[in-house]
Amino acid sequence: SPSSRGAHILIKAKLSGRGRRTDKIEIYDSGRYFTVTGKHISGTPFAIQSRQGALERLAAELLPERSLSQKMIFANVNLSDEQLIERAKSARNGERFARLWAGDAADYGNDHSRADLALCRILAFWCGGDRERVDRLFRRSGLMREKWDRRTGDTAYGSLTVKAAISPTR
Repeated sequence: SPSSRGAHILIKAKLSGRGRRTDKIEIYDSGRYFTVTGKHISGTPFAIQSRQGALERLAAELLPERSLSQKMIFANVNLSDEQLIERAKSARNGERFARLWAGDAADYGNDHSRADLALCRILAFWCGGDRERVDRLFRRSGLMREKWDRRTGDTAYGSLTVKAAISPTR
C-alpha cells in the first residue's frame, strides 16, 4: 500500500454479500478505488489468479456476517432533538457519543468515515431507525463536513452512511 503499512491482495473472486471491513482488513469485490505502489511482495504470484475458495475461507474466518438473530435494536423514544442528544450523552456509551458529536474521530484512528458510521449507528438507535432524523442530527454534529453531500453515482455519501447505519447487516 502507499502507506507502506499494509498490502493490497488482488485476486479473481466474488464475495457473497457486500464488501466488509474490520479495523485492519477490508475485502471488496466492486465499487472501490485504491492506489498501489507497484512494489511486489516476493514469493507471491505476479498475475491475478482465481482464488474463490481462499476468499470464502478468509471472509468466514475474519469477517463473519451478523446472524439474522442480531437485528438492529432501536430505542423506543419520543424525544425532542435536544432531549435525544442529552439522553445519548448520558447513556452507557455516552462518552463515546459525546466525543463523536463534538467531531472527535480519535476512537476510530482519526478515520472520519468510520467515525461518521459510528455516530450514525448511535443516532439510528436513538432515532428509532428514522433515516431523515439521523441525517438531520448528523448535520448538527462536529463530524459534519462537505463530503456528506458529495455524490457517489446517484447517491450522496451521507445517504449511504445512514443506510449502512440502519441496515441490520454490515
